[in-house]
Amino acid sequence: MPSETTPNSPSVAHDLLYKFYPHVDTLLEYFSTIIEGFCVTIEKSPDYSEETRHDLNHLLRSTLVGYHKPLDPPQFRPMAAEMSQEEVIDRAQAIIFRSLRGKCSNVLCFGYRQAEQRNEFGKIGAHNGAIANFFTNTMVTALQSPAWRSLLQMIGEQPMIYILSQTSIFLALPSDNDCFVQATGTIITDLEQITNKQPEKASLRSPADINLVRTRMFYGLPRLTSNSRAQLGLPHGNVLNRVLDRGGKSVSSDDTRAIEEAARHVAKYMFPLQFGLHNVFTCTLHYWENGGRFRDYGDREAEIKDRGSCKTPKRLKHILPLIQSLIRRHRRFNYQRVCLAICRSRVDVSTSSELDQSKILELMSEYSHSITTNCMISQIPDKSYQISHPSLVLPHGASEAALEVKLKPRFVEFACSHHEVLRYINTVVDEVIPHAFWGSNANRRIIHEHIETIITQRRFETVTLHQLIQRLRLADFEWLGQTSDRRVCQSDALKRTQLLWEFIYWFFDSFLTPLVKSTFYVTETSALQHQLLYFRHDDWHRLCIPLLDKLSGETFERIDPSELDYSRKLGVSHVRLLPKETGVRPIVNLGRKAKLRSFKGSNLDKPMQSSVNQVLNAAFHILNYEKSQKPELLGASVFGVNDIYRKLTTFKASLRRPNGKMPKLYFVKLDVRACFDSIDQGKLLEILRDTLTQKGYMVRKFSQLQFSTGQPRRTFRKRAVPDWDHTHFMTYATKLAACLRHVIFADQVVYGFDYLEDVLDLLEEHITDNIVRIGTELYRQVVGIPQGSVLSTLLCAIFYGDLERTKLGFTRDEGNLLLRFVDDYLFITTDITAARKFLNIMHEGTRHPEYGCIVAEEKTLTNFVDVEVPTLVLAPDTDYFPWCGRVINMKELSVQWDYSRYSGRHVAHGLTVDYGRQPGMKFKTRFLQMARQHCHAMYFDSALTSLSNLYVNVAQNFFWIAMKMYNYVREWNIEVDQHVAFISNIITQSVRYAFTSMRSRMNGALARDMGAKCEFDSSSIQWFGQHHSPTDLKLTPGCS
Repeated sequence: MPSETTPNSPSVAHDLLYKFYPHVDTLLEYFSTIIEGFCVTIEKSPDYSEETRHDLNHLLRSTLVGYHKPLDPPQFRPMAAEMSQEEVIDRAQAIIFRSLRGKCSNVLCFGYRQAEQRNEFGKIGAHNGAIANFFTNTMVTALQSPAWRSLLQMIGEQPMIYILSQTSIFLALPSDNDCFVQATGTIITDLEQITNKQPEKASLRSPADINLVRTRMFYGLPRLTSNSRAQLGLPHGNVLNRVLDRGGKSVSSDDTRAIEEAARHVAKYMFPLQFGLHNVFTCTLHYWENGGRFRDYGDREAEIKDRGSCKTPKRLKHILPLIQSLIRRHRRFNYQRVCLAICRSRVDVSTSSELDQSKILELMSEYSHSITTNCMISQIPDKSYQISHPSLVLPHGASEAALEVKLKPRFVEFACSHHEVLRYINTVVDEVIPHAFWGSNANRRIIHEHIETIITQRRFETVTLHQLIQRLRLADFEWLGQTSDRRVCQSDALKRTQLLWEFIYWFFDSFLTPLVKSTFYVTETSALQHQLLYFRHDDWHRLCIPLLDKLSGETFERIDPSELDYSRKLGVSHVRLLPKETGVRPIVNLGRKAKLRSFKGSNLDKPMQSSVNQVLNAAFHILNYEKSQKPELLGASVFGVNDIYRKLTTFKASLRRPNGKMPKLYFVKLDVRACFDSIDQGKLLEILRDTLTQKGYMVRKFSQLQFSTGQPRRTFRKRAVPDWDHTHFMTYATKLAACLRHVIFADQVVYGFDYLEDVLDLLEEHITDNIVRIGTELYRQVVGIPQGSVLSTLLCAIFYGDLERTKLGFTRDEGNLLLRFVDDYLFITTDITAARKFLNIMHEGTRHPEYGCIVAEEKTLTNFVDVEVPTLVLAPDTDYFPWCGRVINMKELSVQWDYSRYSGRHVAHGLTVDYGRQPGMKFKTRFLQMARQHCHAMYFDSALTSLSNLYVNVAQNFFWIAMKMYNYVREWNIEVDQHVAFISNIITQSVRYAFTSMRSRMNGALARDMGAKCEFDSSSIQWFGQHHSPTDLKLTPGCS
């Protein structure tokens, strides 16, 4: 939740700095504490002009200083300076470099390095020969301003050197938005937040702060045998499978000594804290390492080897027999046979030796039409669509979504039910894990309940170790230690608790998670939103074979790994299949790092490359720069609600007659089939060569820190500019701060440079030489452009923008508006002739063969009948036209959110419920964010929408929130009567926050530029919010 401080209060940035520094003062306050009589010195300084005195006072009162108070604070006396400001800065930099314990992260030293380093190409500084400057640091320039020089003459060099080298200085920007730029100190985005809690000696992380990383269960690859059959059970690399393998040979379970050694080895995986190994209880998490998540402990061999042999802790010795039993039971248990018996195959291969691939393609293909061959428009309830051609009976828009959901998604029949998955896992647990590990039947039943929670949770939901140990009776776990007295000392009880925590975490993280991942292909689906489906790996493999063969035959060509060139800049991306309502869609993951040595025969020795998206990041910002300089490059592209609002508002203003009425409008909606796959590679490269205009580019890097929902949020930004543009960062940040508030900027100083030829070579490699991994094979994409790349949407916009400039110039005439969101076109015009011309040009691909643009005829929708082009036609009495999740009023161009596309879907499927630490706070934050989600000015601007539609938008938004809140509370499974006050308070805050967000958006820069009119008032919004709150639902079962 945003800070309670008033928006214009300068203390918001102050509060933000207090999250990272125990002391934050103005420059005046700080010097007053370390320099004797500093305030008097200012008042008695007649040597300065009025302008200098004004600048000096502004500097002292606006600049903030963050610092850690030393045990022995220094005290200085003001005296005349004998050094220049440049020399003082050099001295401060030298002090910082001498104190280094690794990479320098002090903003004052960015762009500098110690000159004695090898391969030194920097220019030796004139004032300090030991430090070389290799990149311009404009923050150093900012500290050399006349005001800072005057301050130096007033206080002397010693206090100035001290503050530059020992504190963090934040310079205020000229705007009144409470924004600052960091000039010295460790860059604030690298600092950890300080806490008011006193650190405890050898404290362990609380179980409430330890999340099970469920995402490791998703999208697993099958382990295939030599005859291409999937092996089910724990993965081969799991310690229970490796521990008795010596030199590739399996050791007998009857070898007592080998089993004892294996048990001691497994104990190091189960109880790493006791052996001093890396563990979740004492490790330090950083947002830049593994996304701030706990590491995967599936393989500790290197760490154990580096640590060497060690004695088994005395408390663990009597647990070793249980671990030996676990190893033997695991060796005896047949995971494959049990899984085949409980989770029966959904792919029937008993009648033939080979799968009927054509049948699978018909069932699973994204573009299969079997679902619609016998479906007439009259069968769709409450939808007013007509057809202008008898051969097309596929409805589109809102009714298409409703129809596809009402019909059972075809892929679901191949998935195992949650009940079957749970039966299998519980059977494995009961047979493999010795019962003594649970201590009692009651504890075992609780563990089964936790397993059910993990399996049935939605995609983004998490579970903490605190939840997993709830209701377990510690006294029942005899292996934790036996004593004749039921009462144990505090230290012994703490040690027993630690052992239980370690075992429970190992069980769920290193046993259950890999078991699920190696047995089932776990994936979300667009039809069931965040609900997870579990496919047996062998079933999923059989289903994917014909689909991937078809994909590799049409879009990709197979290549040998030895063909990979060592000099290529881009790595290998991975393809997975995402189930949809009508089949599956290939998803290319270009954000994943590639392990190139895993491909047999590859000439590349690099074990890990940066992801494709990371390498393309600079090119992305360079194209964004060209887009900002030449908006006409993008044609009719819109990238979000802001663009739609801007174009619709301008278009309506141009059409409105003096009497306020609008002319009759004609609408055409169409979709480009296989948009990314149909783009001509050669034509796109030709367009890009004409698009890039500079000989070289510089990519600025900086970071921002601001409050978001009450907590500091780090954002790392990049902006490309011509390589000759070396604008001072203070000037650049001032422009950024014009539309921001309470933000702290930090310049990264050292920017990247890219020459035009290098950028074009990289783009050509990305477009024409995209290598993907499908299964275990490598393929090169031969048609279209990669989908899922950071550049995909922008390249698509540039490509179709060129098509629109050369073939659809008439759409820019007066009375016409063309919008395109990626591949979804919407053409609005006052001239039916122009609408028909647009239809004809887009449906006749022969008119523009160089672009390869083919329209999906079955998805074309109009509000008029065309005898030449077959389309779906809206009924004459229909008022709204659907497009991209919204509906547009065809008379007044007002916009509403298209909630009908959720028809037939359960609201709960799209939720993410928090059960861990502070669930109430997360519940509050989630619904405050939800209240703001649909509060864009486009829905409430009276210049674009009527007052009645405005209140319809408000009512629909609140009712949607109410439905989600009701289902969220029901999923919580709490006693509602005991939390009425809490829920009512959240409802009230959500309504108020929605109104505040609406007013804020209506007063924003975009709304002001568009001349937005605000005609709603607080009382009306409050009334709608209270009358559409979940309290009206009484929170009774069945109201979903």
